[in-house]
Amino acid sequence: MHGREGHQQAAVGIVGAGLAGLSAARALAAAGVRVEAFDKGRGPGGRASTRRVELGDAVLRFDHGAQYFTVRDDRFARIVEHWSAQGACAPWIGQVAAVDSPGCIVPKAESPWRYVGTPGMNAIVSALLTDLPDDARVRFSTTVRSLEHAEAGWAIHADDGELGRFDALLVATPAPQAAGLLKPLPKLAEHAGTALMQPCWAVMAAFEEPLPIEADGLFLNQENQPLSWIARDSSKPERSAGERWVLHAGPKWSQAHIEDDREAVAEALLAAMAQATGAAIPRPIHAAAHRWRYALTTSRAEGGFLLDARSRVAVAGDWCHGGRVEGAVLSGLRAADALLTLLHV
Repeated sequence: MHGREGHQQAAVGIVGAGLAGLSAARALAAAGVRVEAFDKGRGPGGRASTRRVELGDAVLRFDHGAQYFTVRDDRFARIVEHWSAQGACAPWIGQVAAVDSPGCIVPKAESPWRYVGTPGMNAIVSALLTDLPDDARVRFSTTVRSLEHAEAGWAIHADDGELGRFDALLVATPAPQAAGLLKPLPKLAEHAGTALMQPCWAVMAAFEEPLPIEADGLFLNQENQPLSWIARDSSKPERSAGERWVLHAGPKWSQAHIEDDREAVAEALLAAMAQATGAAIPRPIHAAAHRWRYALTTSRAEGGFLLDARSRVAVAGDWCHGGRVEGAVLSGLRAADALLTLLHV
């Protein structure tokens, strides 16, 4: 156990290695804390993932989760400048419009710059990993099952045993998963259990020729429209040649069809794309659907994170900070600040 007494290095265990968890890990490690993070995914990304598909001799890549991000906070702006200097992100100068009625595409007024990871959205998560010191450990393909009070701290358990013991914890998973892990801390568990997280079906489609749609990103505002967003994914910077689109269903449609067959979802949403845009959509050379069970949130916690100071457990994620990439990063940073104060680092 790495306690704080006797000037020993403090240790923090992090459950979840997405944007919030890795942002916190970076801040904690920079302050001299020993960090170990665990994530059930096979690699970095989470909802800022990039799907890789082999199609004959070609490799197709799709940003099927987070589509882009904007910058409002000064602290996040400095991080984005760092990512940009590393070549991990760049502005997306695509034409973004809205569909207010079938076939009626209306260009959107000026808005904040939209940034994307380069060459894929997962590049920003990989950049956070790169910034970690060599002694910080991140273990993927590791599912945490429970958290347990241990002598002067906490133990993290997987199915096959204990993963480690720590002075403090950060839980940075979607709210429903956090609620299950936080059973030893009922108040935190209750807060996570009441946070609203909605699903999203995503479809990734590739075509032989460019589609006749006069926009690169479209918000769909039609009542009872299955889709909420479609984007020409291949229009983003540093993407390979080809015509690739990502379609996101709205939360109501996604919830109503949450257990549907993936092929049926892809077919239904491609048909909805044709109806909404008024464009002739040819048969794709590749189409696949992915279900994000916990995708969207408007929840917010005071300060952008949760904390049980007595137990030295913090909770972070976009669902603590109103959603969005910026919210996830800031939530992780603010949770890390609070833990550093408690650990007297």
